[in-house]
Amino acid sequence: MRVGSVWVGDPERLAGLAPLYGTPCLVERAEDGKIVSFAGVLADGRLLATAVSRYVRTWYPEGGNVCFSETIEVPSSLSERVVALLEALGWQGIFELELIERPDGSHAAIDLNPRLYGSLALAIAAGANLPAVWCEWLLGRKPRPTTARPGVRYRWEDADLRHALRVARGGEQGKAAAILRPRRGTTHPYFVAGDPGPFVARAIELVPLLPKRSRAAQQGAARADVHDHRLPVRRRRAGEVAVIGAGPYGLAAAAHLRHAGVPVRVFGEVLEFWRHQMPEGMLLRSRKRSTHVADPDRKLTIDHYEAATGRTVTKPSLKLAEFIDYGLWFQERAVPDVDRRKVRLLERLDGCFRLELEDGEEVTVDRAVVAAGLFPFGRRPEPFRSLPPALVSHSAEVPDLSRFAERRVLVVGGGQSALESAALLHEAGADVEVAIRAREIKWLSPEGAPRRPGIRSRLPLPPTDVGGFATGWTAALPDLFRLVPRPLKPVVSYRCIRPAGSAWLRPRLEGVPLGMEAVAVGAQASNGSVLINLADGSERVFDHVLLGTGYEIDVRSYPFLSPELARQIDVEGGYPRLRAGFESSVPGLHFLGAPAALTFGPIMRFVVGTWYAAPSVTRRVLGRWQPPLRTAF
Repeated sequence: MRVGSVWVGDPERLAGLAPLYGTPCLVERAEDGKIVSFAGVLADGRLLATAVSRYVRTWYPEGGNVCFSETIEVPSSLSERVVALLEALGWQGIFELELIERPDGSHAAIDLNPRLYGSLALAIAAGANLPAVWCEWLLGRKPRPTTARPGVRYRWEDADLRHALRVARGGEQGKAAAILRPRRGTTHPYFVAGDPGPFVARAIELVPLLPKRSRAAQQGAARADVHDHRLPVRRRRAGEVAVIGAGPYGLAAAAHLRHAGVPVRVFGEVLEFWRHQMPEGMLLRSRKRSTHVADPDRKLTIDHYEAATGRTVTKPSLKLAEFIDYGLWFQERAVPDVDRRKVRLLERLDGCFRLELEDGEEVTVDRAVVAAGLFPFGRRPEPFRSLPPALVSHSAEVPDLSRFAERRVLVVGGGQSALESAALLHEAGADVEVAIRAREIKWLSPEGAPRRPGIRSRLPLPPTDVGGFATGWTAALPDLFRLVPRPLKPVVSYRCIRPAGSAWLRPRLEGVPLGMEAVAVGAQASNGSVLINLADGSERVFDHVLLGTGYEIDVRSYPFLSPELARQIDVEGGYPRLRAGFESSVPGLHFLGAPAALTFGPIMRFVVGTWYAAPSVTRRVLGRWQPPLRTAF
């Protein structure tokens, strides 16, 4: 899809220009005039608030969003026509109607936004607080009708700067300087006196993108002579995208990309890690509210699944089988055409990406989104690395724990996977013990547990169950996590995902020996068993060791990455350094899920992170602006 516009004087040229822009392509009758925005609140057949402004500049110049505008007097008779239009459509609430104001003073409607809109700050600054008026009416009160005062200006800073740069490159330096001239009393979407946070967040987000965008603008200007528009058209092409991995992150990304009109192919077995690597009978640590997979219309949540299937999932946490069934239901509706073949090789070739599938077929795409999960990253402590698989395995490698019935098993670790594996082994009839490095187990508070008295008890809880109070809010706002100083990020992340067990595990572990401060310093095979040397000098013998020791991310260990491509990825501690839109140092290569946790926070290790990741990737692919503060729920 190409985003842009072109004026065509001869209708016969449309057929020839359409291939340059791709599909979908919208053809509209050209109108001379200026764009006017008529915004307001309509309720009970009357306007409770009105804000009319005239667009001075837009980005892109040939047709885009407003980057500088000014409120004006409400044109006579226009209010009645707007009310009639909205009533005919059955609309009630906040709206913005964009119109062309012709030279003769008449108006032609071009776009209706029945929602909150981008330049809403202008109406508020001019005295027409549309959200406040709408809320007053919803609460049953009778707000006084308000009209925005004329002469108030609005500027979208970074877009207006790009507009000025475009004008300057066209040789009109004087006009560009006039655009950049500060104007007193101008309201801004980010910069507010006394609250620098939004401005700083937006500035940090834009810095790594400026060089690339400048080059793209120059290339766009060089192509300006392909049509007879007087200004160069900067166009973006959203080519085909390959998503590697069909777990929650891969499915969510594909659903959002497809909803936006981007051609996308998804490779891999659906929910492979969940179906074949997780232990049977497991309960998810995340509660139901943090386990919905993101879809663009919010119509494929677990609540919708329950309504559609007549099933009711367990609470507060889902059973593994329930989540798998929900995930398959989601996939059938959002991404029904998943290609279940594995990707054997991914390499960069001439600015594109070449995928080689397991049967030898080759696929070339413009972008690759890696959502391949955690499986290659299982952490194996040093004493156990030389032991054969028959004697030691990671918790993600043994889905059926019943095979250890009546056998002696040592579980290593003090987190959810280790403790739940121990409970499942105990219930399967194994003689199980747990070796925990820490002095005590950290238990997570149960759902609905009373809060400690104090000021925090009066504040809203974080919207997800990842982390504590302060860390939970930081995790739920990945854009805020990006602003955390680099030395503090590991501290915040650890406090969100440090080893801990769900409260509902405690009764299931009664009778299971839990060895605290038990550190294995040596392990060796001995007559078909494992001889464990502990730090206190004691020795123990087990038939098998199960490692619940978490994961150690190193994206370069994904087996399908070509050696050359792996070397090109800028990493820190195994994590890829990512920009906005989850894009790595290799242009067009994105990483989702746990590998994105260094940049976007620990929420990316949980299903709830799909609500932030999938829209962000889609905006990046489309070349759209990324909002400065978005949520991961």
